[in-house]
Amino acid sequence: MEVEVNLSEEEKDSSQWKRVMLLFVRSLKAPGEAQVGKKDWALLVTTDGQLSISKL
Repeated sequence: MEVEVNLSEEEKDSSQWKRVMLLFVRSLKAPGEAQVGKKDWALLVTTDGQLSISKL
């Protein structure tokens, strides 16, 4: 998923928009676990728009 994030720290500062890619990843079930927990997620963020999902 590609989104734009405003990096300016104060509302009065000029906007500093940066395009980033987000990848949400759910963990795998570990051996011996009954199931993966509902909260077992990770968020990977990159500013490298040329990076493929598999490389990320």
